[in-house]
Amino acid sequence: RPLQPQALRYAAEGVAHLLPLQRALQRELGDPNGDLVVRRSANYVQYAHLNAVEFSAPDLSWLRPGAPICAMLAARRPDAAFFKLNHSALKGAVVDPDDLSEFQDLQPGEVATCRVKSLSDCQQIVHLQREGHGELMFDYRKREMRRLPPRHELDTAHPERQSSMYGFGRAGGGAPPMVMERSSYKEEKPEVIFKRGKRGAVKFRNTGIAPPRPKSEEF
Repeated sequence: RPLQPQALRYAAEGVAHLLPLQRALQRELGDPNGDLVVRRSANYVQYAHLNAVEFSAPDLSWLRPGAPICAMLAARRPDAAFFKLNHSALKGAVVDPDDLSEFQDLQPGEVATCRVKSLSDCQQIVHLQREGHGELMFDYRKREMRRLPPRHELDTAHPERQSSMYGFGRAGGGAPPMVMERSSYKEEKPEVIFKRGKRGAVKFRNTGIAPPRPKSEEF
């Protein structure tokens, strides 16, 4: 049925402030086109299906250490992070500094694949670890977490090579273990000198370095 003019005016006045409010929110968020708001809103639409299979039954006995679970970052502090699990009675939390360092690329509203670390005594807080715990590295250039390759792959790609100094200093084949290099390769003069004309007097050449004579003290 046709609405009365008063009803139409009432409906228009009820939504007239929404467009100015949208522009004000976009200015505050630094997102003039609203693309960021749309992307974040899409994440929350996907949240409706988060852990739908895991929480399909009221039994929570599967929440054992190591069990896979997805979590959406809801809030962050310097010493903790809190997650939504799409369950009315359960919340996720990360408080261990080592575990928290593996979530530094995550922004509020983003979802991460995690593993159950433990369940609190009140059965309401699920302590989480990120999938691949202990094998993750934060790439500061790309601003994302990267998973390190397994040890056997590194050994295959970069096999260990024997050092060129291996065996240095060991005696073998009767040769001395180390040979000191000569300071000069000039022809060495003999240390014993026979002076002519003095009945074959013997003189020894001083091949050492004479220390400097101390200067006499003046008073």
